[in-house]
Amino acid sequence: MADGPNAAPSQAGVAAGTPPRTAAERAAHARAVKAEKQAHRKEVHELRVQQAAHARDCKAAKLGKPTQPNDSDK
Repeated sequence: MADGPNAAPSQAGVAAGTPPRTAAERAAHARAVKAEKQAHRKEVHELRVQQAAHARDCKAAKLGKPTQPNDSDK
């Protein structure tokens, strides 16, 4: 290192002039990120369920099976 052994550690990703986050702020941010990831996973799951249902309907239509039950089937 050209700065020497007493150089300050890198502040990569931290905006210049902003104070470091407190433990409570880091925890709140982690909870927010976790909630956002969970919401995204739930959305992806719902879309995949819809896609699978559509694929089943298309496959049934291709095979000539009715996609809706008849009144006599109830």
